[in-house]
Amino acid sequence: MPSSAPVVLEKAVVRNWKPPIAFGIFAIIALVMLIVFGRAGVTTFRLSTDRDLIQLPAISANVTIVSVAVTWRLPCVSELGEKPRKSLLSGLRPEPAGFRPA
Repeated sequence: MPSSAPVVLEKAVVRNWKPPIAFGIFAIIALVMLIVFGRAGVTTFRLSTDRDLIQLPAISANVTIVSVAVTWRLPCVSELGEKPRKSLLSGLRPEPAGFRPA
């Protein structure tokens, strides 16, 4: 005689390690190229051209500070990419009857 208890399925957690490993490799490359072998000096960032409607002033920044900031951000971006996110469109489409999101 079949049991009347509901069937409970186990959920498997699948982790994709490719993006964190790739970001870690890029962070190490950035550390070597930008900080160990980096040049000292000042760089200028132009955020607008002469033909833009809104003219923004050029920003001068120390190359060492910019290099450290960029190198520090790579592991932070890697950590943010590890968290699961819901799709922006997930609330717009109706879910099937009896569907319960995880």
